[in-house]
Amino acid sequence: IECLLFLTGWFATCLGVSVGFHRLFTHKAFKTFTWIEGTLAIFGMLAGGGSLVSWVGIHRRHHEKSDSEGDPHSPLGSPPAERKTWRSWIVGMIHAQGGWMRRHEYPNPQFYTRDLSRKPWLMAINRRYHWWVFIGLILPGIVNGLLEWNWFAVLRGMYFGGLLRIVLVHHAISSINSICHGVGWRRYTTDDLSTNCWWLAIPTVGEAWHN
Repeated sequence: IECLLFLTGWFATCLGVSVGFHRLFTHKAFKTFTWIEGTLAIFGMLAGGGSLVSWVGIHRRHHEKSDSEGDPHSPLGSPPAERKTWRSWIVGMIHAQGGWMRRHEYPNPQFYTRDLSRKPWLMAINRRYHWWVFIGLILPGIVNGLLEWNWFAVLRGMYFGGLLRIVLVHHAISSINSICHGVGWRRYTTDDLSTNCWWLAIPTVGEAWHN
């Protein structure tokens, strides 16, 4: 049951980040029903990687300055520098994987996410970010506890479907910043370092098809 809770939560969360946060809200790649927008926004925030507005703002900033100075999570570091040694390459990968979250320039929401702020119902969902993260942690525990009817099952459900899911999804999605901007193959010549990594595309619901 715990494995099923973990895989279900993993898929829902990655769907929220990939299809929702990235394709729908950041790039406006498609249009859909309001209830689907809301569901994807909630699923994306279950990842614990920041609210919808925060994630979209940072990602639009990333595309604006991709792999150049001002890119929040480029593996070139901040400020970017050419990776001439193995040490600088490793430092850059660590920065892109999660080190950037400790210190980075926060993009102005009024500039980068003005389109989202025009939807009051979406902002209401966004303001409850911490509640969605909490629900994502506690709900698998409740489900597992009801199925097995004991408190230890609640803790196991919270761990596998909640905490472990958040940690592993975070590192899977963050690998797009690190691995897919330095390791892999490039089908198109672009101004950034984006690459494709087919094996990483599986746990990231296609996101590693990045170039």
